[in-house]
Amino acid sequence: MDAPHSVIGEGARLVWRRQGALWWAYVVNLMLGLMGTLSTAIGVGAILNHSFASEKLVHGFDVPTLAELAMNPAQPFHAASAMLFVLVFFIFMLFIEGGVLAAYRADRKLPTAEFFDACGRFFWRFFRLLILFAIALIPILILNRIVTRWSDRLATDSPQPLRGFEVQVAGTLVVLVLLMVMRLAFDIAQVRIVVEDERAVRRALWGGWKLTWRRFPSVTADRRSKSAVSSPSPSPPVRSILPRTTRTLSTRASSASPSSGPGGMKPSRSRWSRA
Repeated sequence: MDAPHSVIGEGARLVWRRQGALWWAYVVNLMLGLMGTLSTAIGVGAILNHSFASEKLVHGFDVPTLAELAMNPAQPFHAASAMLFVLVFFIFMLFIEGGVLAAYRADRKLPTAEFFDACGRFFWRFFRLLILFAIALIPILILNRIVTRWSDRLATDSPQPLRGFEVQVAGTLVVLVLLMVMRLAFDIAQVRIVVEDERAVRRALWGGWKLTWRRFPSVTADRRSKSAVSSPSPSPPVRSILPRTTRTLSTRASSASPSSGPGGMKPSRSRWSRA
């Protein structure tokens, strides 16, 4: 799995074999989407069902008609209810993330009880990891805001018109690289939590940071390969490195004693430190 085509092929085969969980996520997404738009559809239908103005929205997209509809005293658009279902879907995806990763690691169809056991076992760990992700995101957002203001000021005051644009492009690239590094570290932390059954979220995250900085070029290639084959989920982990990580840990687990931990596998920090 050192060659890029091998990584892409292995990731594609893994996603294809374990596609059942992704179809369930799609079905839940579709159902929540229908429920989230139902109140808006009823409200808009009560106004436009017997109006010629509906043709402007049925056979096209007329912005003035949409704006007039939004200012209607009946308030047909229910954004609050729609956002509620978005939040429900986000929590659902965070919940099943542990089960999906466990299925990817085992590379077999997990029984329903085992799947939801993994979902519940890793949910609060992933939730704590999500809080840490939000905290780590704050400095990068602040940096992006500073770069934007600086580029706007240069575009207005600088004698060279392109100076502001150059600063914006350079700053955006730096922010994107920082976001990529941070996302990779948190993705690897998710994998460690599942593969090693790590309960200490900060310790898993620290291991993810160290592995990301030491193997950033190769992990970036894995990340791009994973993006080409994985589904659009709110917070997908680095699934393409799961088979390789699992093989490494399985070799270590074969020599572990039954009393060393869950499943006879005792987590080892040195293996990750040398990765």
